[in-house]
Amino acid sequence: MEWIEYFEQAVRKNNINRMLDILQQHATSHAGTPNQAVKNKALSVIRGFYRADETGMFSLAVRLSSSGNATGEQLSTVMFAECYTIHPEEANHQLHGLADKSNWEVREWAASACGIASTFRFLLPCYGRLGERSVS
Repeated sequence: MEWIEYFEQAVRKNNINRMLDILQQHATSHAGTPNQAVKNKALSVIRGFYRADETGMFSLAVRLSSSGNATGEQLSTVMFAECYTIHPEEANHQLHGLADKSNWEVREWAASACGIASTFRFLLPCYGRLGERSVS
């Protein structure tokens, strides 16, 4: 069985320790975390499992962000950004804390996630209002 299948099982069982153990097996010596492709595949599995349950995905993000594992923290940043509209204040709080982590990759991922979240917060509402204007 491939690592992704084991990861899918861990996600279905909500076993964060197993999820992180599987991902850490792919950590690079440079960053100490898996490469971008592995993390993207992991996020794809999580998105697929929580497709209709944003609250569940947000809860998983909270748990990953407090795991003490840089890979888990990185994944959580994207999840907070994607679930931003559910709990914007909590997402802001979590992303702010992750942006202050000592791991440079976690800080970079948090910065990117803040950009995604700001799109939900500021840009999308403006575009919605622009669509309401009539064109003569």
